[in-house]
Amino acid sequence: MRGLAAVLGREVFERRLLAAVALGLGLMPLAAVWLPGLAAENHDDVRNGLAFVLALGLSAMLAILLGGSVLSRDLGEGRLGFYFSRPLRGWSIWAGKLGAVLVLSLGSALLVALPSALLNGHLPDLGSLIGTLKPGITWAFLALLIFCLILVSHAFSVMLRARTAWLALDLAGAAVFAVLVWDAFHRLGFYGAYLARQPVIAILSGLGLAGLLAAGARQVTAGRTDPRRAHRALSLTLWGVLLAGALGAQGFTGWVLAGTPRDLRINEAVSSSGSWIVVDGADPRRHLASTFLVDRKSGRFHRLLVAWLSTPFSADGRWAVWPELAGGLEGLKTLGPIQLTRLDLRRPGASPFQSNVWYPRPPKAWALSPDGSQAAAILDGRIVIDEIATGSRLAAAPLPHFEETPALQFVGPGRIQLRGVEQRTYLMAGRSLSEIWRVWAMDVTRGHPWSTGGFEDLSSGARVAWSGDGSRALISDPRTRAVELLDGWTGRPLAQVPWEGGEPGGMDFLSGGRIAVVTPGEEGNEIRIFSPDLARELRRCRIGGRGSLAVAAEPAPDLLALEAAAGVWRGRERLLLLDLATGSTRELRRDLRPVGGRLFLSRGGHLFELDPKTAELWPVLGVEED
Repeated sequence: MRGLAAVLGREVFERRLLAAVALGLGLMPLAAVWLPGLAAENHDDVRNGLAFVLALGLSAMLAILLGGSVLSRDLGEGRLGFYFSRPLRGWSIWAGKLGAVLVLSLGSALLVALPSALLNGHLPDLGSLIGTLKPGITWAFLALLIFCLILVSHAFSVMLRARTAWLALDLAGAAVFAVLVWDAFHRLGFYGAYLARQPVIAILSGLGLAGLLAAGARQVTAGRTDPRRAHRALSLTLWGVLLAGALGAQGFTGWVLAGTPRDLRINEAVSSSGSWIVVDGADPRRHLASTFLVDRKSGRFHRLLVAWLSTPFSADGRWAVWPELAGGLEGLKTLGPIQLTRLDLRRPGASPFQSNVWYPRPPKAWALSPDGSQAAAILDGRIVIDEIATGSRLAAAPLPHFEETPALQFVGPGRIQLRGVEQRTYLMAGRSLSEIWRVWAMDVTRGHPWSTGGFEDLSSGARVAWSGDGSRALISDPRTRAVELLDGWTGRPLAQVPWEGGEPGGMDFLSGGRIAVVTPGEEGNEIRIFSPDLARELRRCRIGGRGSLAVAAEPAPDLLALEAAAGVWRGRERLLLLDLATGSTRELRRDLRPVGGRLFLSRGGHLFELDPKTAELWPVLGVEED
């Protein structure tokens, strides 16, 4: 330590005139407040800000100039032998010289700030000016910045002044390090692993600082007065540490992106008519949100790069088509461009096919034809229909006026149906009093939409139920106090049944075209099942309890999943299974909700499949929540 102090003191004493320069610069903020245009400004803030900027500029300049010359110049000119001829160790020489640069740089910064500090009563600090940092934090950042600048300047100066062939290794090492780190960051961003970047940045920063420290010390202790040997020791140490860190970043990136659907705590799921499902969730260990297309039978899966979770399956269950962010999940910042990707679910080993159908941003609405060959979208006020296999645009036309983005549905090859609210009237309390529904059709042969009809809904905001093919609709009409079955294209009334008691709590179309109506009563709810033409009541089942009830799913033709609203079942929703054949009900777990077919998702992120015969739940995917 005595040798280190001797070297440090000698270097500081030789450059003692820097103190006078720093104090001279420190007087400039005192005079700056009298410049024209600043007379009305807050003098304390002006002095504070200018003094800190001058302190930062002077200390950074000294760190670069002195850090790049205090050791490397003596090494290149052969004067470093003077120190080794004394009873000094190599690390004392290195630490003393670079420590002197640190003292001179930070000391000069403090001397620049001193006059303003004496006048203002506190040390100039940008943190107190911008209000987002605690006082003193900016000086801590300044000290760290100066320290890093000294180490980097010293390393680069040795590499350049030595003039050896090892400079080629430096260039190659820097290139390989940059490529490895960029690739790791790019892959993490491409798949949306933004949180995983933070530990990579922290570890690489720490390794970089440690590598510079170790390389500088090794350069002096091992290289001594020989420039070639010193350069070799510095380069091997520095790039050995940095490349090890870059390879570690690559390995960490591979581990983060190696997650599978079985590692997810599932948030959402979409089921096809077959064994394929789409699950979206988060991996608790990797802190990565992911979306996967999964075959429950074979275990095959594909990671999807989607901006939102949609229903990607064709009606026949053969194709999966999804709008994918072409630039990966980094594209979430700009929400585009979008490219349609298709996968043949029936061909073993098939890979996703990236089509030539592109959207500059996510569409407002999107639909897939029943055979998976065409896609329709509402984008920038237009309706477009594309053929997925060829990328050909089959039709494009302006979108008719709707209050909100209308529902979009294929009703046949090359033909779509648009349905939505054309006009809405509100009560003073904000509830909907009247909604005018309008239905439009569009065919690729005609190339433009045309209105087919519509109807008025006066049910105070109650949901209009539509059949799966859009050919029929159900409304609850308070004027006639009846449930009305309408033609889905024209709005023409087809049939009706009167209310029994209060207004129906829910209406749904079931498999085979059957219609379910939930009727609230004094002794509980009743589920009434009607024929497709609403002419015959096929079944009536009473459900205990006075809370609202809704049909949530139909796991099997004669099995309904019913959701009871919170507030009447001891403050929690419950899920019931109703057997239409017998009228019996059984309760499922309270934390479940249906996500399609026989699949149910728990609040904890588990996906279950229901056995319709035994009502048992079998786990499909999902991990325990931390």
